[in-house]
Amino acid sequence: MPYGMICLIHLRIIKQILKQEGELLDTPASILIERFGIDFEQYGSTRSLGRVFAALLIAEEPQTLNDLASTLQVSKATISLTLRQALQAELVDKISKPGDRRDYYVVPDDIWIRTTLSQLRLLTRWKTLAAHGIEDLPKTSARAHMRLAKMIEFFDMVESRFADWELEWDRPRD
Repeated sequence: MPYGMICLIHLRIIKQILKQEGELLDTPASILIERFGIDFEQYGSTRSLGRVFAALLIAEEPQTLNDLASTLQVSKATISLTLRQALQAELVDKISKPGDRRDYYVVPDDIWIRTTLSQLRLLTRWKTLAAHGIEDLPKTSARAHMRLAKMIEFFDMVESRFADWELEWDRPRD
């Protein structure tokens, strides 16, 4: 299916969701927030985590739990649980403001480096598992050994390339 058709279907689904929730918030921001929610859900996370992440990603200022509940029109309990998930996944930071007892939440400026490093830590764990597999499986399991060796080789390449990308990303830009 062409990408344009997929986008049109997504937009229709999002508008239907917004209508069902009682209001049609047909703004670019609300549509983007819903798209993130659907995308997070499609990849095994929760829709609310995607929506909170997107709301914070496009927010001009740090947001409180109440701000997010109001923006997303969901309960404070849902936002509280979702913020805990977002903090644990290192998608958001909790900050404070002098003289204000409330907690504020932001998407960190280095989110893309953070999330990629998190994925690299996962690859490192999988490389270790693959190495144990090569060591522990009988030599007669040639196909398994080949797959595990290719896995390690690929992850080594990804790690090497990421180190270069990180250096390039940290360079000053014009």
